[in-house]
Amino acid sequence: MTKREQFLDILQSKDIAMLTNINESGSLVSHPMARNKNESDDFLWFFTRKDSEKVREIQKDPRVNVSFAEKDHLSISGKAEIVEDISMKKQFWTKANEVFFETEPEDANIVLLKIVMESAEYWKGENPVATAYQFVKGVISEEEPDMGENKALDL
Repeated sequence: MTKREQFLDILQSKDIAMLTNINESGSLVSHPMARNKNESDDFLWFFTRKDSEKVREIQKDPRVNVSFAEKDHLSISGKAEIVEDISMKKQFWTKANEVFFETEPEDANIVLLKIVMESAEYWKGENPVATAYQFVKGVISEEEPDMGENKALDL
């Protein structure tokens, strides 16, 4: 399996991310976001409110990082774009979005964040307990711990 195939395999199982952007003072800030799955894995998609701070900040500096952390971990760097296209919003809209935002996709204050992925790093590992054990074992024994597979790739 290629690095890209491994990356996409991990990505398919991920739903909740931390989206990190640069705020107006130049600091990094993170926001929990629910990923909207799509047929193509060329972009990441998230709904948000147009009047949110993160949208204003992304409009000034579109550089973002999206991370997913569970059994396997992903860190994806890229650029965010604000998408207001109603047909795109309808394509990704779910009942969960309706409940969370308490509105419909036609609402002008609801936008999509389209993340154009540029590079990624992923770690395939054991379950968190096994990974913690390997780390402690490495510290105590000074042997190289088996922390799982770590790869970086340009997208």
